[in-house]
Amino acid sequence: MAISHRSTWYASLLGIYAALYILRSAVVYADKRHVGKYGMKAQWMIFLAVGACLPVIGGVMVVPIIQMSIGNYPKGGGLFSVVINSLFALIKIIIAVTGIAKSGNRRQPVVFALKSINSIFALFSLLTLQLSIIIAFAHGYTMWELIVALGVLVDSATIGLGVFMIVYGLFSLKKKRYFEADSIDSTALISACENRDSLPEENETSALPNEKTDTSD
Repeated sequence: MAISHRSTWYASLLGIYAALYILRSAVVYADKRHVGKYGMKAQWMIFLAVGACLPVIGGVMVVPIIQMSIGNYPKGGGLFSVVINSLFALIKIIIAVTGIAKSGNRRQPVVFALKSINSIFALFSLLTLQLSIIIAFAHGYTMWELIVALGVLVDSATIGLGVFMIVYGLFSLKKKRYFEADSIDSTALISACENRDSLPEENETSALPNEKTDTSD
């Protein structure tokens, strides 16, 4: 539709949804490819990568939000567009809610990253649904106040979630390295103590034949 209508509005929407789909597919692929081999470290790296991508996606969201607020979008969507966007938004909301419900208290980084992407999907689909309703029933009024309010909310949630994931991911990786280094030092200390404890035993056993030879004389 971006090519047929020659519309930057459809092009910007295509960019948003394509970026979210690609990011979600990359998370699933990386989870299957690397988590089994590298464990939690790979999960935190995926978590950090998703966090770094979300502010970029939030920056791209500014373009369609500004276009929505100034009324720079194709007119005449009608009731059919409202129904289609309603079904799409409903599906994305169901996916986001069921993903959160199924995961429960699981705190795996990859699970949290996928829930975050699904939540951004659902929020942005609500924004496009709001616009389709305005186009169909506002009789030419842009109602930019509502668009700006929800647009700022969706964009702020995307950028804020990305910043949180970056900070928390870096902290968790640093903490993981600290505990790994601490465990390496503790195992080295334990092995050194065991070797030290084994030395007197070897000296005692080596001294036994000499004692026997002294008594025989």
